[in-house]
Amino acid sequence: MADQPIHNPKDYSEVLRQILTTDPVHADTLNPLFERLLNNDAFIKAAADKLAADLVAHIAAADPHPGYLLESGGTLTGSIAFQDLLEGIILAAGGKIVDQGTGTVINAAEGSLTVMDETGATSLLSLSSTVFKYLNNVIHHAGNHNSTGDPHSQYLKADGTRALSGNLSMGDNIITNVKDIRFTAGTKLAETAGQRTALNAESNRFDIITEDAARYILQVNENTGTAAFMRFDLMGACKIVRSGKDANGKFTQVDYYRTDSATLFQRTILSGAPDANGNYPTMTIKRFADNGITEIYSVAFPITYDADGDYVSIG
Repeated sequence: MADQPIHNPKDYSEVLRQILTTDPVHADTLNPLFERLLNNDAFIKAAADKLAADLVAHIAAADPHPGYLLESGGTLTGSIAFQDLLEGIILAAGGKIVDQGTGTVINAAEGSLTVMDETGATSLLSLSSTVFKYLNNVIHHAGNHNSTGDPHSQYLKADGTRALSGNLSMGDNIITNVKDIRFTAGTKLAETAGQRTALNAESNRFDIITEDAARYILQVNENTGTAAFMRFDLMGACKIVRSGKDANGKFTQVDYYRTDSATLFQRTILSGAPDANGNYPTMTIKRFADNGITEIYSVAFPITYDADGDYVSIG
């Protein structure tokens, strides 16, 4: 008679068919049930054998928990976070902290702290309740820092009496709460990275010029009573030329020149079909670069007129 087979893989199941009174007593009915029970037993035995083997290997291993430090010592592979629970490091008598990279030794004794070089022969820093030494030189901190002296001449003074002797980098930070910025003659503010403009301060005058200092973007001059944008006098002191006079006596084009009276700054053009009063419905405003030729701005605005034919708004 053949043995009941055990199939691989040996799986486990908690489900076993119940035999009913109507079932025939036949091998096809009973053998699958016996096979299920044998497979479950084989599965449990294999798991128990593996657990026993793992336990024997764990007990026999010199370091069965590599994720932990041995009591006898070891090397950390990461940082330890104490979450504000570490209040201090207490060294035993004669204890020391050693930097293995530089060999620097920190010795702690009662009432003192000493930092030695890697040889242990030279004291780099010595601190006690009565004296403070650096390279065996006594530093009398209270004697060097008093209310009337100036022991740190390399720093700016809070009262503003010491001027900078070099450039100051703000490191992309902002200066706040400034009351006045006072320029000396010829001083300028300039953007050095991706420079676009420079601000110059002169006597009774303020200029904004291009990065190559070749063209004025804005000029304000108290001495001449002028304020010019792109060399166009905002106060109205500029050359104006009208042209394109139509049959109704209206000039359809007006040119505004810069302070040199030769370079065109702005042009206005009337266009569209005139109404019964001869008024045009649209005004186009064009502005030109410093050369007076290259057009840099153009926009068309509608014109609104009142009942008398006078314009009341543009745009």
